[in-house]
Amino acid sequence: MTDRYRAFRELHRPGDPLLLPNAWDHASAAALAARGHPAIGTTSLGVAAAAGRPDAVRATR
Repeated sequence: MTDRYRAFRELHRPGDPLLLPNAWDHASAAALAARGHPAIGTTSLGVAAAAGRPDAVRATR
């Protein structure tokens, strides 16, 4: 298990839910990180659109 995986797994605690905000692009992810969110979800469509690429063609990570 990698350190990043372990750190993410430790955010899941009974009685203390993980609030996972969803970022649509790099700017919104950076803003959420700056507000202290320890984990941030992403949407493949938003990331692809921000990069000017179609979704679901394995063009984005």
